[in-house]
Amino acid sequence: MKNFKLKIVITILILLEIFTVASGQDISSISDFEDAVVDPYLDYFSLPQEQIYTHFNKSSYLAGDAIWFKCYAFNPKTKLPSIITKNLIVELYSPDGKLVDQKILNVEQGVADHVFFLDLNDPIGKYTFRAYTSWMKNFDDLSSFSTYLDVIGSHQQDTLTDNKIDVQFLPESGTLLEGFINKVGIKAVDVNGKGVRLSGDIINEKGMVVKSFELNKLGMGNVFLDMTRNIKLNCRINLTDDQELIYPLPLAEKQGIIAQVNQYKDKIFVKVATNGQTFLNEQTFYLMVHNRGQIQLLYSIILDPEKKENLVEFDKSELINGVNCLTIFNDEFEPVAERLFYVSNTNIKGEIEGCLVISEDTVFLEISSLDTEGKPVSSNLSLSVLPGGSVSNNFSNSLMAEILLKSGLKGTVEDPNYYFEGKDSVRLIDLDNLLITQGWRKYNWQLIQDSTSKTLEYEIEEGFNVKGKVKRWPKRNSNENCQVFLHSSDNSILKLSNVDSLGGFSFDNLYFTDSSQIYLTVLNEKGNNMYREVSASVTPIYKSISPIQTPKNMFTNPMANFSVPTNLFSGDIMIEEVTVFGKKPELPPASEIFNAYGGKTYTITEENSEKYSDVRYLLRQEFGVSSILMVDESGKRYYKYHMNRGQNSINLEHEVLLIVDDIPVSSSNNFTRYYPVSDIESISVNKTGYGLGARGVDGAIIVKTRKKPVFNKPGQKMIVNKLKVRGYSTPIAYYTPKYKVLPPDQDYLKYATVFWQPNVLTDQEGKTTIKFPVPSELNSVEIRIEGFTDNGTIFLENKKIKILRSE
Repeated sequence: MKNFKLKIVITILILLEIFTVASGQDISSISDFEDAVVDPYLDYFSLPQEQIYTHFNKSSYLAGDAIWFKCYAFNPKTKLPSIITKNLIVELYSPDGKLVDQKILNVEQGVADHVFFLDLNDPIGKYTFRAYTSWMKNFDDLSSFSTYLDVIGSHQQDTLTDNKIDVQFLPESGTLLEGFINKVGIKAVDVNGKGVRLSGDIINEKGMVVKSFELNKLGMGNVFLDMTRNIKLNCRINLTDDQELIYPLPLAEKQGIIAQVNQYKDKIFVKVATNGQTFLNEQTFYLMVHNRGQIQLLYSIILDPEKKENLVEFDKSELINGVNCLTIFNDEFEPVAERLFYVSNTNIKGEIEGCLVISEDTVFLEISSLDTEGKPVSSNLSLSVLPGGSVSNNFSNSLMAEILLKSGLKGTVEDPNYYFEGKDSVRLIDLDNLLITQGWRKYNWQLIQDSTSKTLEYEIEEGFNVKGKVKRWPKRNSNENCQVFLHSSDNSILKLSNVDSLGGFSFDNLYFTDSSQIYLTVLNEKGNNMYREVSASVTPIYKSISPIQTPKNMFTNPMANFSVPTNLFSGDIMIEEVTVFGKKPELPPASEIFNAYGGKTYTITEENSEKYSDVRYLLRQEFGVSSILMVDESGKRYYKYHMNRGQNSINLEHEVLLIVDDIPVSSSNNFTRYYPVSDIESISVNKTGYGLGARGVDGAIIVKTRKKPVFNKPGQKMIVNKLKVRGYSTPIAYYTPKYKVLPPDQDYLKYATVFWQPNVLTDQEGKTTIKFPVPSELNSVEIRIEGFTDNGTIFLENKKIKILRSE
């Protein structure tokens, strides 16, 4: 049995007396329940899962804007940054469902960032942004990964076509049971799916008011209905224009089980109840409190015609922060009632302290990140800065809401951040109403308890893989040490792969940037070019789904009546992009080294490309560099190079430093032995070693490979196989758009962007400083900071700060 079963057994032994007295349970019944329900449940959630939250630099955009974003990947079970997430797909779809752009991002330490550019002529409306991994598609459909962004405009119209209101009545734990006072959640939405604040009455068949209610701004509330008598009830909605809408309530069930949850201070009380018509004899029920594969409490309860209720009490401290699920199973291990409830027993929100220092038109923002105990902690944050009074700082979601709330619910939650903006009792009540109405019957227990293992269609992806086969490979090949050499100067990659008996080869977990070129060369056991073609492919291949189904009537934008500018941006908004590379070259470019220390360079041209069949011969003839055949411990043969610079070089122990496209390469790599001369642009040799550091004390050979195709000569055999790769989107550094107007112009104050920094990393003392320019007439900024730490502390700060300049 798993470790969990041991934990359950220990819990049972501790609580055995309580169970025996309260419910007459026996150990064997719990054991059977574990086998039938607990084990399949744990197996179902045993696989690692991931979820994505995206912090955008603005909450709404104009045509011509740039949508800057940072994606946070986390494990919804542990609520920690996801360490398995590597390949992230992000997509942007227009209001009519057509694909605008798709990117593949490399996730490091649970984060990735990039940008989508909108054209000045792009349509206004609601855009769909998707961020997901292939692995996530094993557990949810693509629609679950969508976020909707508003691109606003002065001609935007509200698409609401009528005033129909859908009112739903959702009994607590799923059953409106006859013979009890039932708690019933009420949810009212318009045709756009938005909650509607309204009031109404529950009336009986004679039109008499049984209960009155008011729904909150998100269209949710609840009433307690006395169903001790079998009566038919209706809901009457009181509209503002003296009109009434009548909705029938569901009839009470004759039989069933209900679970009612109440929280009081540090305690949670669960009443499990039934009526006299449900069963005639004593029956055992099982109460399980769980959270995404973590079982926290397990109780056995006995009900009979005489004792139709049982009250269970437990401490909040025993439960996990966030959305928890309580499920009641009957003696046949079938779920008969389910209730979601929220627990907040520990604080996971850190604090951000900030200080603005102004120097001319530059702001220095000093940030300190503190953990839940007020201690400095290193963190990974993203920062958005907008003008004071911006209409684009109206965010409805946050990383905190995503981790604590949305990861425990299915479907779209309207304004999830509302529940975390304050700690007043009203919000706690509203949060409970949300879980009654939206969290009803969350789990597919039939699927969970299915004994057959689930077939996973998608794998966890990390990097890119190149797989292929050498063409015309003999069935019986004596060249056991044949290899395929992969070279990509775009990505600074030099790799070798053995060729198997069938001619197959593979390279795994490679980092390719978008639109990369890779070269594949087949080598024999001596490392010489075999002049063989290969068939190869790069996986994974990402295919977008275009067009997609966009939500119908989901678009009531409060900006519709605003005068949105159409000429905020200058025509040359798209200034030259600044690219950021993952690593800087360890050495300066060859030209700098050799110009400074008298190095010699040999350039390969079409005329001399066939002069030398091997790079070794070129080095010997043009530079006087000799090669010595060596054999390593594994028996592999390679050439070690000697600069022949006199007696002083005889006793040097270091090997010549070989640099290919700014990548230091060992001589044992055999690069100069098998790389075609025609695919090299130039070779430089520095015999002195000056300026090359300790590694270059024996001198250096620097090779610059050719990015353009090899020279096309008649009858020339194919030496290098070329393959175009669509890899990760190259990171782009943020730049401020060029605006036609500046503050105090109202268009700038409402719609412009001041600054965006997705990679704010605080040190071990929790500190960092960010500087950014601000227009001299800007008097205030709105700053939003989000992020997390490796141990799960979450940060969310949204502040308006005045800019005080000294005269």
